[in-house]
Amino acid sequence: MGPLQFAGIKAADADYLAKQWRLKPGDVFDASYVAKYRADVLRDVQARARVVAKIELGLDRASGVVNVRVVFP
Repeated sequence: MGPLQFAGIKAADADYLAKQWRLKPGDVFDASYVAKYRADVLRDVQARARVVAKIELGLDRASGVVNVRVVFP
């Protein structure tokens, strides 16, 4: 797991969402966790904002880590 980033939302919401993300930099990335996070955590924030966030996964081949970016339109 590499860095987790949020775009398109208020800093307070990004801080809340980051605290709910259980994978930390350096952890082994678990792709199934993304769906669980979307259902358990993102659902409420998306409902309040009336948007659907896009979760972008980027593999950094050189370091072997997955970078996660959650983008709100």
